[in-house]
Amino acid sequence: MRFSLKKVVIIGGTGRMGQWFAKQFRRLGLEVYIAGRSLEKTSLTAKKLKVKAANSESLKKANLVLLSTPINETPKLIMETASQMAENSILTEIASVKMEAVKALEEAAEKFGVKTVSLHPLFGPGAPSLKGQKIVVIPVKKNLEAAKFLSDFLIGCFAVFLIFSLIFSPIYGVFLATTGKTLEGITIIINSSVIWVFFY
Repeated sequence: MRFSLKKVVIIGGTGRMGQWFAKQFRRLGLEVYIAGRSLEKTSLTAKKLKVKAANSESLKKANLVLLSTPINETPKLIMETASQMAENSILTEIASVKMEAVKALEEAAEKFGVKTVSLHPLFGPGAPSLKGQKIVVIPVKKNLEAAKFLSDFLIGCFAVFLIFSLIFSPIYGVFLATTGKTLEGITIIINSSVIWVFFY
C-alpha cells in the first residue's frame, strides 16, 4: 500500500504539544489544520501559527490525523475521529499512557479502515525543533506498513525507536534500547538512527 503525507490535522492543536507539532509540520511544508474545543481559540491559534482551522472536510481529506489530547479523552476521540476519516489514511496519538489508546487504535482500524500508529515523543513542547529529538513508534496490529511509512517520514527529523509490539511499554523499550541489554525473546538491532526491537 502506498501512503502520501501532504495534509495533516492535529486534534488538540491549541494545546502546547499540539501547537508544537503544528509548527514543525508546517516547517516541513505540509498543509496543516488544527482543531480544539473552542472555535474562537482555534481560529486565533491557527492564525498565530500560520496554519488553518480544521472542519469535518479537513478530516476526510487528511493523510494524517494526530491526536494531542488528554489521556482520559484519547480512546473516545480515536473512535470519533476515525469515523470521519477516509479509509487508509493514518490516525495516530501521543498520549503518555498507552494501554487503552492502543486498544482503541486497533478497534478503529478494524471498524473504519483507517491505518493506526501510536507515538510516544521523548521530549516536550520546549524542544527547539524536530532535529535530534527521539520518538517511540509503536505499530498497532495489522498496521505495520503505516508504522514503517511514518517512521521513514520522521527519520530525517528524529532519532526514531521503532518497537514491534501490540501493547508494549515505550519506557521499557527505551530502557532496553539505551542499555543495550538483550533479554530472552527480545532482539535489539541498532542501525543508523533507528532502533528496531523485535519480539519472537
